[in-house]
Amino acid sequence: MKKTLITAAFLSLVTVGAFAQGTAASAPHSWAKEHPRRAEVNKRLANQNDRIKDEVKEGEMSKAKAAKLHKEDRQIR
Repeated sequence: MKKTLITAAFLSLVTVGAFAQGTAASAPHSWAKEHPRRAEVNKRLANQNDRIKDEVKEGEMSKAKAAKLHKEDRQIR
């Protein structure tokens, strides 16, 4: 009886721990998908992307600098 109770308590803790870890891991993704300013941020990033492409095309910016800026923008998304 005591062994069964201990086993049940252990399994309960493992289940709760797994659920809590899964919830914490998925929280940032669901927040980002439902964020009210997501469209504005994506529009601003698209505008920046167009400006970077234009500056590279006109020779005002190096391809290395453009790659660095694109990398920084990807970290925002």
